[in-house]
Amino acid sequence: MVQHISEYDRIMDARKKREDERREKMNKVFLIGGAAVGVLLVALFIINLLIKNDHKKAVSDYHENNWVNVEEIPGGKRYSGVDKGENFSYVDDGHYFEGVRVEGVDLGGMTYDEARSAVIGVIEEKFNDINMVVTVMDASLALSANDFNISVNVGEVLDEAYRMGRESVNDFGANYRRQQELKASPVDLSLEYQCDRERVAERVASIAEFVNTEPVEPYITVSQRPSANTDTVESGDDSPVIKDTDTLVETVYADTGKAIAYIYYNPGKNGFVLNQEDLVDRIVSAFESDSHDAVISAGLEETAPTKTPSDIKGSIVQITSYTSEFDHDDKHMNRCRNIQKAAGILNGCEVKPGKEISFNKYVGPRTEAGGWLRAAGIVGGRDYEDSPGGGICQVSGTLYNALLQCGPNKIKITQRQHHSWPSSYVPIGLDATVDTNGPDLKWRNISEDSLFIFTYADVKKGKMYVYIYGVPEADGSYYETYAEVVDEIEPEEAKIIKQPLWPTGYEKVTITERIGYTAKAYLRHYDKNGELIEQVYRYTDTYFPVQGEITVGTGPSYLPKPSKNN
Repeated sequence: MVQHISEYDRIMDARKKREDERREKMNKVFLIGGAAVGVLLVALFIINLLIKNDHKKAVSDYHENNWVNVEEIPGGKRYSGVDKGENFSYVDDGHYFEGVRVEGVDLGGMTYDEARSAVIGVIEEKFNDINMVVTVMDASLALSANDFNISVNVGEVLDEAYRMGRESVNDFGANYRRQQELKASPVDLSLEYQCDRERVAERVASIAEFVNTEPVEPYITVSQRPSANTDTVESGDDSPVIKDTDTLVETVYADTGKAIAYIYYNPGKNGFVLNQEDLVDRIVSAFESDSHDAVISAGLEETAPTKTPSDIKGSIVQITSYTSEFDHDDKHMNRCRNIQKAAGILNGCEVKPGKEISFNKYVGPRTEAGGWLRAAGIVGGRDYEDSPGGGICQVSGTLYNALLQCGPNKIKITQRQHHSWPSSYVPIGLDATVDTNGPDLKWRNISEDSLFIFTYADVKKGKMYVYIYGVPEADGSYYETYAEVVDEIEPEEAKIIKQPLWPTGYEKVTITERIGYTAKAYLRHYDKNGELIEQVYRYTDTYFPVQGEITVGTGPSYLPKPSKNN
C-alpha cells in the first residue's frame, strides 16, 4: 500500500514539473510578442506623422500653383489665377473668342446676334450662287435656292462656336489654354446645307408632266363598209383600211350575211417617260457636292404598252340587236332611200364612256339640198305630209329599242318622244320620233367602255337592222324590250265640215280617225340560258285619239269636183 502511493506521487511530481516548464516557456513567448507589438505601434505612429506632413506640404504646394480668382466686371467676368504653375487671366464678356470662325467669317469679339447676322450674309451669297439647270429633250428647268427649300444648321453651329474656349465649367485654366490654342490655330466650322428632296421631286414632276408621253395601249376603232348601205358594190372600195401591219381586223356581218363594217384592233404606241427618281438623285447629289451651277441632262426612257392587239381582240361582242320591217315597193321608195341614208350615217357610230349622242345632230338636218328625199311624215299630229327625210323615224325607233336592250347599266336615254299615233314597225309604246327642228332622240353611255353602233337598211327586203357591240355582261345575261297595250281610247265622232265650193254629194275624209292607246313599256332581263330573271317597268305612253274630219260639198251640182291636192 505504501509502495503504491509513493509511485503515484512520483508520477504527479513529474507531470507538475512538465507543466511548470511549459508555463515558463509561454511566459517568455508572451514577453517577446508584447515587445514586438509595442515596436510596431511606435513605427506606425511615426509613419503616420510623416504622411500627414507630406500631405500638408502637397496641399500647400497645389494651392500655391493652382488657384483662381473670379471677378465681376461690367458686362462679364474676369478669370485669373494659376493653373499647374502657369499664370492665366482672361475676360469672358459673352463675345466669341478670337480664332473662332464659321464659313470663313471670324467671329472673334462678336456678340451672338452680330455673328448670326454675319453668317446669314454668307448663306445668302451662297444661295444667290445656286443656278442649276436641268434639260430634258427640248425642255429645260432652272433651279434656284427656292426650288431646294434649303435648311441650314446656323443655330447649332453658332452654339458650338460659342462653346469654344468655354468647354469646361470649372477648369478655367483649361479654358484659358484652349483660348490660346484658338489664337494660334483658328478653327473654321462649316455649315451643313440640306435640300428638301420632296420639293426637288415636285419640280422634277413638273418637268415630267410636260415631257412624258405615256404609252398608248392597244385600242379599238371601227369603220363602215362603204357599200353597206348602198345597192351596188364598186370593185376595190370595200377593203378595210389598215394603217399598221400589226392591226387585227374583224368584219361585222348583218343577219343577211352582208359585211357592213370593220372592227380594228390597233397596236398601241410606245411611250417616253422621265425617270423621275433617278433625276432627283442626280440633282440632290449635285447640290450636296456643291455643284450649284451644274447643268444636268436627262433622257427619256421608252416604255411599251402592257397589251397587244391579240390581247384585246374579241373584247367586244354583239351585246344586242333589233330589227324592224318597212314597205319597200316603188310607192315607198323615197322613204326607203331616206332610211338607207340615215342608216349609212349612223353605221360605225362610237359612243364613248360618258358621251351623249343626239340623233338629230349626228344624222344632220334633213333638207333636199342635203340629198334627203321627200316622203310621208306625220305633221301637226293630224295627218301625213311629204317632207325631206320622211321615214327616218323607222331608223330612230329601231335604234331606240336596241339602245334600251343594252341594259340600264350601259345606256341612259336622256331624251325621247313617241309619235302622235303608234308606228307599225315597232310595238306600241316603243317608238321614237325625230324631226330636224323638233323632237330628238338622245342617249348617253354610262358604262366604262365604248359602245359601237352598226346599222344596215336592206331596201330589197324592207328590213332595218341595228347591232350594238360592246363589253358583254359578266354573267352572260341580256335584255329585251317589251310593251303591252293596257287601254284603247275611242275618238269622238267625226267632225263634218261643209264646203259650199264643192258640189253637193261630194265628200272627202280630210283627217283620218284614229284610236288612242295607253301602253306600258318594260325591259326584260334574261340569264345566259334564256330564263327570265325579272321584268322591269320603264314608263307608260299615251297616244291620244284623233277625231276624224269629213268635208262635204254643199254647193250646186254643176260645180267641179276638187283636185286631189284640195
